[in-house]
Amino acid sequence: MKHAEASWFASHVPILEKIKEFSVEFDVPMVATWDSHYLDPEDKEAHDTLLKINTNGANFKLDGDYSLISPEMAYEIYEEEFPGACANTQKIADMIDIEIDTDTWYFPDFPIPEGREYNEILREQAYAGLVTREVEKTSEVEKRIEYELDVIKMKGYASYFLCVADFINYATSVGIYSNTRGSAAGSMVSYLIGITNIDPMKYDLIFERFLNPERPSLPDVDMDFADNRREEIIEYAREKYGKIQSL
Repeated sequence: MKHAEASWFASHVPILEKIKEFSVEFDVPMVATWDSHYLDPEDKEAHDTLLKINTNGANFKLDGDYSLISPEMAYEIYEEEFPGACANTQKIADMIDIEIDTDTWYFPDFPIPEGREYNEILREQAYAGLVTREVEKTSEVEKRIEYELDVIKMKGYASYFLCVADFINYATSVGIYSNTRGSAAGSMVSYLIGITNIDPMKYDLIFERFLNPERPSLPDVDMDFADNRREEIIEYAREKYGKIQSL
């Protein structure tokens, strides 16, 4: 057994033997599994860092190698003592037919009335912002808004913009100092719905630096909140949109 965690197998032989007895007694086939937390051994450092983040800096890590083992190693570890277990694992794998969409972004479920769409709501908020921000609705302004809305719709980011604006507007409503910096200042829609406070058309800021049709990644909205009340924003997001489960 070359894998470092083979020692775990040796220390749990009594438990595994009992499972083997149950398998025979109840005529239930065994399957071989392995405690894997990352793909390759060199991913250990990144995984330890992730654990520290998830535990708020606690010095918590998994000793040993918890990478994925090869089929050959699995047979080497299990086949002699638990014949057929690895083959049963392969049978289950062969029964699974799943495709994971890696080209679609999934955002928090921003609450909107039944029957409405995110793009509709974003459009309404953007045009309502013309009044709030006291921006004259010229043909040039309308053309810029429509262009940005078209790109946002094409990329599927409308709910993302609504969520970010929600954070900022909530902070403002409860007196938490906040600011948005970076390329988001180039978005007229962001300005109109409250994400930023700079009119990009007034200062000739370009939208494409923030978001364009060819950009494969999410637009980067850098939000800053007052240090002494940042936890309130986190709690607000947690209560409204749900808590992300740690790995």
